[in-house]
Amino acid sequence: MPTQGVPQPPSNPESTAHLRQSDILDVREMVLGAEFDVHERVSTPDGVVIISQTCDVVRDKPPLLSVAPLVQLSVEEARPARKGVQPSFVNVPNAGDTWFADLTRIGAIRKSYAARCGHRRGVTSDEESSRFARLVGRKSSRFPFPNDVTYWFKPLEDVAASKHDKLLSAEGRVFNLVEELRVGSAKSWSEAPHELTLLVVLKRDVLPVFQDNEYPDITSKIEGKIRPQGKLRPTDQLATMLEESHDPVERYWLWQALAEAWAAKCQPKQSDLKYLDPQTQARVVSAIADGEIAFELTTVDELSMYDYIRTEMLDLDYLSPPESMFRLSSNTQQVDGPPSASDRATLSIRLRQWLRIRLKRMFSRR
Repeated sequence: MPTQGVPQPPSNPESTAHLRQSDILDVREMVLGAEFDVHERVSTPDGVVIISQTCDVVRDKPPLLSVAPLVQLSVEEARPARKGVQPSFVNVPNAGDTWFADLTRIGAIRKSYAARCGHRRGVTSDEESSRFARLVGRKSSRFPFPNDVTYWFKPLEDVAASKHDKLLSAEGRVFNLVEELRVGSAKSWSEAPHELTLLVVLKRDVLPVFQDNEYPDITSKIEGKIRPQGKLRPTDQLATMLEESHDPVERYWLWQALAEAWAAKCQPKQSDLKYLDPQTQARVVSAIADGEIAFELTTVDELSMYDYIRTEMLDLDYLSPPESMFRLSSNTQQVDGPPSASDRATLSIRLRQWLRIRLKRMFSRR
């Protein structure tokens, strides 16, 4: 286990002002509240990782820290987990590529005790710190898409699961250049049918840049390559063409075509529908307006604050039919109550996260 990044001890022996989120504490046992007034002791031979936000860690109150066991995964398990495929495991970079905070078992320890424990940094850069915080928050802040809508995104879940780490696949390599998929609704999520847009957000410096940021018109030659006989090529063919192309204009339009093709994949699978009763089948099939999802393509540098706020992250690695965010009657789709205070707080957090990311990128370019 690495030992670098050891923080300096505080002058006050019970202060945790020197600790940070993601720090590793030499705690060999933690307590979980399995049930009310029933506690379970969990062995943590490799220590625990601080999950609490740094702003809460450094203050005297609250008196407790949220922690998760530090666990080691196999090389095969760790590779996809580092990419975020398993929301329950968050990599702790300074511990090593195979070491993770296990978010399935989160407990609490007193700050006065944590202050006296041996400790070391879990991350060593602002980028690692930001990613760790984002992945920790992701597990408990995933947006609850309506049950009927989740069936439409199952094909994309298959793309992520089968090609996210297969570097021998052209589509797998191209998909790894996607930073995030987000979904926007033209109206309230409680109103069906839903008018949805799939926002494909590419990583930095992936999309070609043109003079004066003017995107080029598509030529008849490129159009013919992308749509022979007027039909859009399959995603695996488009990905291969993208990798082989050196023409910026062609690469730009191939990316647009891939985003369109991924959105076109979003259709309920018969293998899922056949297990539903007829009434539920009909509701799922009619959940999306006009039976198709629109698309937009952007990059992390171009993602506007408006687009960030109006869309929700599509967590393909952990997509399941969840309970609705609002209190819905069992027989209707009407909203019985307004968004809760926690929902409004989530939006506030999202705004702050977006501003922090944009400001960091703006100053890093100077």
